[in-house]
Amino acid sequence: VAICMEYVHGMNLKELIDFHKPLGLLLPVEVSSVIALYVAQGMEHVNQSGIIHRDIKPSNVMLGEGQIKLADYGVSELKIDIQREPQHTVTGTPLYMPPESFWAGVKPTHRSDIYSMGILLYEALTGFNPLAGFNGLSQLKLMQTKIKPPYQVDKSIPRDLSNAVMTALAVQPNERFSSVMELGNVCGRIAFPKSGYGMSAGGTYAYAVVLRELVETRVVSEEAAAFCKQHYAQYLLDGKGLPQFRFPKYTRTARAALEGGFNPCLDGKFPLSQEVMEYAQRTLLMADKQD
Repeated sequence: VAICMEYVHGMNLKELIDFHKPLGLLLPVEVSSVIALYVAQGMEHVNQSGIIHRDIKPSNVMLGEGQIKLADYGVSELKIDIQREPQHTVTGTPLYMPPESFWAGVKPTHRSDIYSMGILLYEALTGFNPLAGFNGLSQLKLMQTKIKPPYQVDKSIPRDLSNAVMTALAVQPNERFSSVMELGNVCGRIAFPKSGYGMSAGGTYAYAVVLRELVETRVVSEEAAAFCKQHYAQYLLDGKGLPQFRFPKYTRTARAALEGGFNPCLDGKFPLSQEVMEYAQRTLLMADKQD
């Protein structure tokens, strides 16, 4: 048996997030928002078709030339099939799974995908997965109740976008959005402001191309710069036609948490892993240069 799949030339969202880490930068809010908008549109179509994805995460969001696609339906199920599953079946990636995934006798719904979408957008906006570094299921369950609003981590994140993320991350499924496009519409207002300019799928790919070259070679080729000028939203370009990168603007409490080696996204002292600490130190240095 063979499965034929479309080849998407480009990179996934996890790779794009990770490309920022050596530079101590964050994704521009507009880039995160337009990616989330397109993913929400794809999720809405999937959910309306009676399918629950159950593995929404950055590595399953593909960024290609002029397109953003949601991939990996390997654990997706039709709603009718889910009702037949054993009560304690747990499917997905723990860092992106909603609380009800671990509740006995509770079946996933489209609101489970909305929670995962909230974690994805939180990570894109802040650079941190708020649940990273959990030690055992009991601690993960506790961390899911301690997540701070994104704007309490980085003050450059619009409050209405931050509030929308927190609605998606409600512990109780019935307190989340009834449709993923309610979250997508908030992202759309950020991605396509009233000024008339708007980020596009092609723009996110152009941004990714330039960023990758900066990380890998420390130089941006003329070809990549021209591609960026052609596809990137004009209001996010500097005088040379290159992206204006986003520097962290940590709040006082988030900075104190990072300097102490704790997760800035959670209420309480949950330690960061060594890998995440290295990224945090770089972002703090970049933030200091901007202050």
